[in-house]
Amino acid sequence: TTTTTTTTTTASSTTSSFNSPPMLGMDVAPVSTPPRAAPSALSVPTLPPTQPAPPEQLKLRVGIRVYTHSLVKMPQLNALSGTIKGQRRDGRWAIEFDDGRLVSFKQDNLIVDVSGWWGEPSILGEANLDAIGEGLPVHEIIPLDIGPGGAMGVLVRRDHFAFSRVLEQLGRVGWVALDWGEGDTEGLDGSTPGAWERIMSEGELLWPMMEPGKIMTGDGREWAGISPSGAARGDRFVCVHDERLGRHEGAWSSLRSLHAKMQAFGFALGEQLQNVRLMDSSDTLFACFPGAGTKYNCHYDGGPGDQRRLTAILYVNEGWRPQDGGALMIYDKAPGGGAAEKCWRSVHPCAGRFVLFRSDCVLHKVAATWAKRYALTVFFIGKYSK
Repeated sequence: TTTTTTTTTTASSTTSSFNSPPMLGMDVAPVSTPPRAAPSALSVPTLPPTQPAPPEQLKLRVGIRVYTHSLVKMPQLNALSGTIKGQRRDGRWAIEFDDGRLVSFKQDNLIVDVSGWWGEPSILGEANLDAIGEGLPVHEIIPLDIGPGGAMGVLVRRDHFAFSRVLEQLGRVGWVALDWGEGDTEGLDGSTPGAWERIMSEGELLWPMMEPGKIMTGDGREWAGISPSGAARGDRFVCVHDERLGRHEGAWSSLRSLHAKMQAFGFALGEQLQNVRLMDSSDTLFACFPGAGTKYNCHYDGGPGDQRRLTAILYVNEGWRPQDGGALMIYDKAPGGGAAEKCWRSVHPCAGRFVLFRSDCVLHKVAATWAKRYALTVFFIGKYSK
């Protein structure tokens, strides 16, 4: 299992003087953030390799094992396995989880568990997850306007109202896109010529140190190019505080500055959460898709045994063109996202686009990429309040 170094950043505890609309799973409240726990390693599940099942074996029926997915109102039940015990008159399937709980779900929230079939590594239920959303329309996500200076302007001003708007959308649909903005005093906002190109140049230098994602399977074998959730992936990455970068301390100042600011923005959001406590964060992963059609199949960042609650991604690709592909694709099962029907929501990875989404309930993928595509990603670790 790939282990990500955890870096601690102290988040100031302040009391907000406003109330925001309640949200599904993430409620805003004018309370202080409790002290964060001691840093802990990023926990990821160990999954066995699987192979896609024949289509006739993927149909829901009594007695088979299934996995849950795309649950927005009950994200804590995503990616759990259980056995189908029956079907109700309203069409919902009654699932008995391993702990004895009996819960009913719509067919759209269930995929067949194929983890019992061993073979070459592929995503857990890959044939099912990647079939989700086939042929659906794609709509581009418009960045949320949160005022002057974008995300960095909000952070500098400690604009509580702007933070509440970000949290409202995260709670309502699960994701939000922002402009990084012009509040960055070090010129990392696109307003200074060559700012983003500098980050991309550091990516070129770091490429030899980047490694593919890996998992350790149940039989002790290590597989590269697989995410902790089991999805096939074509990117490579390095942590910005990897000890191998230590001897070039000055060369990576831009990357490490962005790491600190992404952390600060995430924890500032966390100060206003009531039922989710952000306790820690991962190191920033600096990742690159090398082009040539590389992609990242459908997956969740969080899952069973994984405490990631919020994913933050900053794209740094100056001059990105639509024909370069590589869009972040978020599955919108409607109607929470405002769509009249199910669709994909896309974000082009252009320089200065900042995306946040809920790690444990947002199904997403990266479309085929035809140019080098760089991104910085931070995962925020948290717990739901009881």
